[in-house]
Amino acid sequence: SLAGGEYTSGAGATNLTTHDKGGFYHPSMAAALVILDAALSITAPRQVWISTGTRSIDHYVEALCSTHSSDASDLTAVAGLRLLVPGLLQTNSSWGDKKAREECMMGVIESAKALSQGIPMGGSHGIGNQLGPLGMGQGETSCILLPAVAKYNAKYGDTEALRRQEKVLDILWGEERVQELLKSKGF
Repeated sequence: SLAGGEYTSGAGATNLTTHDKGGFYHPSMAAALVILDAALSITAPRQVWISTGTRSIDHYVEALCSTHSSDASDLTAVAGLRLLVPGLLQTNSSWGDKKAREECMMGVIESAKALSQGIPMGGSHGIGNQLGPLGMGQGETSCILLPAVAKYNAKYGDTEALRRQEKVLDILWGEERVQELLKSKGF
């Protein structure tokens, strides 16, 4: 999948009785070796591939829009978006495209770097994490919540929040494959 958990020393689990989600962190939980193989990733179910990739996009957007971001975290998030979004669009339209899958996997590494810099995630993650124990997948919650949270922040946030969202738009519009898709949808 494109969740990126293999790049962290943490895990999450839901108590099936209370529906509370808990986090577990320990340095020994990090993988010693991660094998990236585009050919093997073709066996991932489409919904898992796309939804976990969407969650990584959410990581980038919330990192870029965070008032606690840094120049270093912004560079990482931008690099990841530029790899993952076009790659994800390409794999969705051409499932066996190994080059696009490699771009997605490399983009997820950037997502893990952004998260490892301690940038707190925003409302989309906070609300999505509460819905996970109720059976909602994180990729699905990102599709619904990220646009809603961005609209809310644009309306009620300060000018810096709006500037940061405009930066994300500029990045996405700067990617040819993304631009083609948006134009085909009338944006």
